[in-house]
Amino acid sequence: MFDRFDICEAWYLFAYYQHDGQWSPEYEIFGRLDKIGFKPKFQLGSNGMAGLSENGREIYKSLMYRRRTLGQQVVRER
Repeated sequence: MFDRFDICEAWYLFAYYQHDGQWSPEYEIFGRLDKIGFKPKFQLGSNGMAGLSENGREIYKSLMYRRRTLGQQVVRER
């Protein structure tokens, strides 16, 4: 099922755990999400993927898989 909120939450969590500081490509994701007024509904911290919907978890897993197999390309193609 296509849900834009799930997509944004998955990308937000991905950026939160994967960025290497404010100049990294992953950190740019926060700026993009801010531009569209996105605010996550979950609390960051120890929850991790538990705060995501089932669809959001699948999207997040896909992002992590692509990160492992493609490296930085997963972020730069956006």
